[in-house]
Amino acid sequence: MARGFTLIELLIAIGLTALLAGLAAPSFLPLSQTAQLDAQSQRLIDALWYTRSQAISRNIPLTMRAVNQDWSNGWQIFTDADQNGHPRDNDSILRASAALPNGYSLSANQGLGSTIGYRPDGRSARPGGGLQMGTFTLCSQSASAGLVAREIIVISAAGRPRKSRAPSALAERECNPSF
Repeated sequence: MARGFTLIELLIAIGLTALLAGLAAPSFLPLSQTAQLDAQSQRLIDALWYTRSQAISRNIPLTMRAVNQDWSNGWQIFTDADQNGHPRDNDSILRASAALPNGYSLSANQGLGSTIGYRPDGRSARPGGGLQMGTFTLCSQSASAGLVAREIIVISAAGRPRKSRAPSALAERECNPSF
C-alpha cells in the first residue's frame, strides 16, 4: 500500500492554505498601522527626553525647534546660549530629525508652539523664560476617516514628556478642523 498524497490532494491543501492566509492578512493591517504609529510617537518622545537630559548633563539651555514652524517637517535640537529659540553661529546643532512619513502629521498646541526650550534644571521654558507646557497631537491617515488623532504627547510643567492614553475631542479637532 502506497503512502503519501496525490497531486490533487496536495493542490487542495495548498489552495486551502492560501485561502486561509488571504483571510488572515487583513487582520494584521491594524497591528501594522499601530506599530508604525507607535514608532513615530516614540521618535518624538525620545527626542524630547534627549533634549531634556542633555540640557541637564551639559548644564546649558537647549532648544528643540520645528523645521519651518511645522513639527511634521522634523525638528532640530541645538544649544541655545542666548535662550532666544533660534540657532545662532555660536550654537551647536546636536541632532536633526527628518520629516514624518506621508500619511502622518504632528502639531503642537499654543502652549508649546514651534519651539521647546529646556533649561539646565530640566524644566521646559519658552524663549525668554516663561512657563511652557502643552500637548502634541500625532495624526495618521485613515482610509475611511481621513486624519484622526492617534497619539497625544503631553509635556508637563516640569518638562517631562509622556503619552496620553485617550485622544480628546480637542485633539480630534487638531487633526480635523471641520470636526
